[in-house]
Amino acid sequence: QRDPLHWPAYLAEAELLIEKDNRPEAMDALHETLSLNPNAGRAWFLCPQGLGEYDPETRKLTVHAAPEIPDGTCRQILLTEAAAWVAVEPRATPEGMTGGGLARLDLAERKWRAWAEVNGRKTDHVSCFSETDDAVWAVNAEGDYRDKGAHPGMAYVKRKVFDTTGFCLHRYGKEEKAWETVPLGLPTFEKRLIIGQDGAC
Repeated sequence: QRDPLHWPAYLAEAELLIEKDNRPEAMDALHETLSLNPNAGRAWFLCPQGLGEYDPETRKLTVHAAPEIPDGTCRQILLTEAAAWVAVEPRATPEGMTGGGLARLDLAERKWRAWAEVNGRKTDHVSCFSETDDAVWAVNAEGDYRDKGAHPGMAYVKRKVFDTTGFCLHRYGKEEKAWETVPLGLPTFEKRLIIGQDGAC
């Protein structure tokens, strides 16, 4: 049973209704979201068409379709004072895994800018996304996909698995509006052989 005072539940309901192209009920759910959490101002959320924005004063729902967003699946959103950021991961196609990257919607100009790569490094597996006073930071996992059996008893069924080989730290400076990149290696772990249910070494 849904808690009538839990605003994230209404936001999740709105995202589902928009995905099902039911805008009237989605707007009702968004209005409930902001009535329970008035400090939120406007509601921003990811949707299949791009980035959704709901204004409680006008009860207007706007979907910012983004052909500039790299083809893939939108996974994360980061709101700053000046922009809405979206992290996109690759999606499976008959040709393999395609798409992925970072996209920025300027809230003043309402224009998108996207990066499939930053300084020659891909931005398709962002694991950490945050803002400081002067910059936006993104940690991206680097690596390759490989085929793996879905189950030992079904060797003919394959799925794509991403093997991480390293990380990159990307910084977008708000003043200079440019990227800096720092490559990071994988941490070194001690290898151990685990035997038995109790994990005896």
